[in-house]
Amino acid sequence: MSKKGESKTPIELITFKSEDGLDENEISILLRDEGESSGFYMNGFIWGHLAAKHVHSKLNKKLKVFQPKCRSEINEMIKAITSITDFIEVHYHHEEEIAWKFLIEQQSCLSEPLITQVKIQHSEWTEINKEMKQLIKSLSDNQDIKDTQSNGWLESITKIKEILQKQTTIVYKSFYDEERIIIPVVISSIPKSKQNKLSEKMNETMKNAPTSKFVLGAILDVCKTNKDLDENVKKAIPWAVRKVIFPLALEKNYNWFAEFVEVK
Repeated sequence: MSKKGESKTPIELITFKSEDGLDENEISILLRDEGESSGFYMNGFIWGHLAAKHVHSKLNKKLKVFQPKCRSEINEMIKAITSITDFIEVHYHHEEEIAWKFLIEQQSCLSEPLITQVKIQHSEWTEINKEMKQLIKSLSDNQDIKDTQSNGWLESITKIKEILQKQTTIVYKSFYDEERIIIPVVISSIPKSKQNKLSEKMNETMKNAPTSKFVLGAILDVCKTNKDLDENVKKAIPWAVRKVIFPLALEKNYNWFAEFVEVK
């Protein structure tokens, strides 16, 4: 633990490849450290990124082997895709309108790389998502598509998988770049009190977002395989909330997704 007045230990972000071959930053050290030596206290920033990448990876894997036998299974796929795209749509909006504005007020040097680099990626994702929404609407409207043998199914699922992969690539890239832009500046220049203020503001905003329970479910799902995140969440959220309130909320808002994307 660092003493008052001591400089924080520099954090070197190491790159590794996801299962799909996409670049990620190794940021688990920030969860283990909890800011004591690194000076990074915005753990929610990491939680959201891990959760978003997790659900994209799960859904992409599922769609590679997805062979619906009835219309209800197709409807579950539509619901899963919509939940993920809504997640990112809200996440990007909160980043641009709340997190970035706050951080830029603290350190103006963040403005140029976030706006000229990451904002462009957000805009690219939004344009591609318009195409995804059109595909999903068309598939929703065409109730004649009931299974893999239905006319139009192969064309629809091929295009959906293609667009989802493009969106996934952008999400991973935007997170990767954003982390490398924000984390070093936050550690070196933004005090704990300001970081905590932003974290509290983002937490309150997320609680009121329509995607909040789905995102929470994704975070807890990641905890099953990410020990650092699991320990971090346990310290941040009271036991009673995790064991009593969360299960009730997740039964309706996330567990269905976990069941759908499970590859059997």
